[in-house]
Amino acid sequence: MSPLPPILDRLKQDTRAHHDRVEAQVRVLEPGFTLADYRELLARMWGFYRPVEDQLASFGERWRESDFTPEGRWKASLLERELAEWGIGRDALARLPVCTDLPALDSVAAALGCMYVLEGATLGGAIIARQLQRVWGTRSAFFGSYGSSTGAMWKAFGCALAAYEADTGCGELIIHGACDTFNKLDAWFREAA
Repeated sequence: MSPLPPILDRLKQDTRAHHDRVEAQVRVLEPGFTLADYRELLARMWGFYRPVEDQLASFGERWRESDFTPEGRWKASLLERELAEWGIGRDALARLPVCTDLPALDSVAAALGCMYVLEGATLGGAIIARQLQRVWGTRSAFFGSYGSSTGAMWKAFGCALAAYEADTGCGELIIHGACDTFNKLDAWFREAA
């Protein structure tokens, strides 16, 4: 196994405590997690992903500063599709709470830090998707979003992130963006609890 690029290793180390706090609130793999809990989790995830992805999409041409293009990686529409399958249609979706305390995405570096969190969640999501399939026979559009391409998608993101950091030297801004995203997601989950 090849070593992680330095920025990815730093991100992993510097965000570990933040990651653990968020992961502790996503109880999908715990005994006693119900289908109702799952539906609530999807709704809460949508309430975070929708405004964050809208904010990231607004970067438009600024993404050209990096070798990363976020198109094809958005998850809010997958959450909407899955929520519809659970009986939460457009009208009900419009009434779901939406996070307003969003990460400060004021640079491409901060946006890449945010994407580190969202793309990293996709890695863990693959494990959750397998569990849901095994326990409930349920396929998750959100947690299984990339299917068999999960590893390749993560590697492509990691390469673009590492190249951007090497070119610009803004590792601290990337790490700050990731930590801020984890903190906002953690606060969003705690608000629901």
